[in-house]
Amino acid sequence: MNQEMLTYYNETGDKEWKRLEAMWTEFFVNSAFMKRYLKPESRILDIGAGPGRYSIALAQNGHSVWIADPAASLLEQAMQRANEAGVQERILGFDVLDVRDLSKFSDASFDAVLAMGPFYHLQDTFDRKIAAREISRVVRPGGYAFLAFVPRTYIVARCLADPEYFKSIAAPSELFNFWTNGRYDTSEPGRWTGAFCGKIGEMCDLFIDAGLERCQLVSSESVTMFMNMERLAAMIKMEEPARSQFEKLILECAEEPEMSGLSIHALYIGKRI
Repeated sequence: MNQEMLTYYNETGDKEWKRLEAMWTEFFVNSAFMKRYLKPESRILDIGAGPGRYSIALAQNGHSVWIADPAASLLEQAMQRANEAGVQERILGFDVLDVRDLSKFSDASFDAVLAMGPFYHLQDTFDRKIAAREISRVVRPGGYAFLAFVPRTYIVARCLADPEYFKSIAAPSELFNFWTNGRYDTSEPGRWTGAFCGKIGEMCDLFIDAGLERCQLVSSESVTMFMNMERLAAMIKMEEPARSQFEKLILECAEEPEMSGLSIHALYIGKRI
């Protein structure tokens, strides 16, 4: 992660926590698929944990979690939220760590690893390979890695539909350059930057080459990716049985292969071979 991006995350406060509340389907879908694969009382590393949303939920479900992030302020927030949630006994540790260097941990230290953000910001191919191999190294054979990334096709589609949203790459020549290299940088104050967005095939190959056999590729937003915040908020208030039926639909659509490329976030679920 470059310094500009690290500064961005250190200054965002609880923005990421609130984002996952507002865009609740991302957290809902990812959590549901984690539950499918994780064995009870797993030992988990959450690298790039941010304010700890996934870590705390996993701890509440009986898992033991090591929380790590390169942004010290987000780590402090995760510590505070873990204490408030009363799950501190299931937190194995808190560390300021970079996904490219997990040397603190020996081989096969964890039943599972979450990397729900690091691959958004590894712009160099070599760095991505190192990160994937480090994650694979610390997962025990037969364990799982849950690896999130931003599909490049989504950004291109969003730029074409709304040039103002990613306006630094909205011009045809800049958009074509982005399609070629996947790098997104902007000098706009307070904006997400220093980013890498991957093509589906190359990201899957990256993780497979690191020894993480593909189990599933999931669209984190599923069919809700084009819904506005008001509509998403209304879905939370649905009464049963409509709410359960809607959630079932979201999860089934999230597994459809064609969904991942147009999703805001994709989740690669890999098994350590």
